[in-house]
Amino acid sequence: MGRRHHTTFNLPTSPISSSSTGAGTGNAVSLDLGDYRRNVEFKYDVATTGTLAIEVSTDNSTWRTYENIETFAGGEADIFQYTTAYRYTRAYADSNDFSDANITLLELVAKGL
Repeated sequence: MGRRHHTTFNLPTSPISSSSTGAGTGNAVSLDLGDYRRNVEFKYDVATTGTLAIEVSTDNSTWRTYENIETFAGGEADIFQYTTAYRYTRAYADSNDFSDANITLLELVAKGL
């Protein structure tokens, strides 16, 4: 009788997150999704009208626009869910529209399989 081989995969399933309360790409929230995370939530709470940018990258250096979210006058809090095949993702509040005082929360969260 032949030997049976059992392979155990140690897949990352714990959530990862990044958060910020600042404006501009220097205060971007970013995640390295690795090989097994593809579903991402972008949570935001801002107090003015402006553009929130979500970008993706294959190398964590060259960024491509995934989505721009326009917030409404008087502020907005919401969750934007997306799926990406890119390894890296980031989000930020446009510093032409927002000051740090206008941002309560920017957060990216991703969970593995």
